[in-house]
Amino acid sequence: MRGWRTFAGVVAFAATTMVSQGTPAIAQGGGGGSAPSMMGSTQGLNLDLGTLLKAKPGAWADYTMSGKGPEKAVTVRYALVERTATKMALEIDSVTPKGEMIIHFEFVPQGVDAWKVTTGKVQLGEQKIEIPSSQLAASPPLKASDSPGSLVGTEDLTTPIGAFPCKHYKKALVEGGQGPSLDVWINDKISPTGLVKTSMDAMGVQMTLLATGTGAQAKLH
Repeated sequence: MRGWRTFAGVVAFAATTMVSQGTPAIAQGGGGGSAPSMMGSTQGLNLDLGTLLKAKPGAWADYTMSGKGPEKAVTVRYALVERTATKMALEIDSVTPKGEMIIHFEFVPQGVDAWKVTTGKVQLGEQKIEIPSSQLAASPPLKASDSPGSLVGTEDLTTPIGAFPCKHYKKALVEGGQGPSLDVWINDKISPTGLVKTSMDAMGVQMTLLATGTGAQAKLH
């Protein structure tokens, strides 16, 4: 089983806010540089760690993200902007009504099969926020031994760049299995994330593969 982890509540927070309100709530953080509590939640978007670790630096994947509201769908890019034996950096960026939003994470190895986030930054237009180290410390590491959820089955999904056979997983977002769930369709040939589609029906948010490519470079240092 390839490694999965709901690694970033900040990503879900930002993404769902973008499509539901049109304005990322991180803007409420003000100019003082203090970030809202975004990393403690286990509700987020998934990545296939096995695919990420096989990807070459510069690999990117674009997704179209839409929600229940009348706002237009937005394009979100996941890019592996750095990977060495001792460091990995991932950026997620999208254009919002408040300007371009970039989320930058850096990870270091932790043990044999895990990577721990050590740095988190968010930039919205001209505003930059450092995610507090205490929030990063509370975020669990990406582990190769983690499960993506319960396997629903194998399905073929059609995207703008072709059809892909996918494994469909469902994972409860609340312990005990009561409440909303996250559906994920994966194909480990999709670099760098392994993701073809995700759906959080309770929030009305869907994210579908739009394009892939190479040559991405870090935008936020």
